[in-house]
Amino acid sequence: MENIMPYNLEKFLQNNQRLDEVCLMVVDLLGSWAIQVANKFGIPTAGFWPAMLSSYLLIAVIPQMLRSGIISDTCLLSL
Repeated sequence: MENIMPYNLEKFLQNNQRLDEVCLMVVDLLGSWAIQVANKFGIPTAGFWPAMLSSYLLIAVIPQMLRSGIISDTCLLSL
């Protein structure tokens, strides 16, 4: 994807007749190559990392999992 998509995105933007209407590009940080393409066209970017929400929710629920006994703060699982 990193080798092919920058070229395709650049061609798409070049062929877009309404490029002046693009005010922001939201980029999945796993496709960070799109940031360089957007910069080339002067389009501001905002990074988005979808996995961040699930990571945050997992951390936020740790106290509840401790209280309910799903996990323990004193016992480690051996594999």
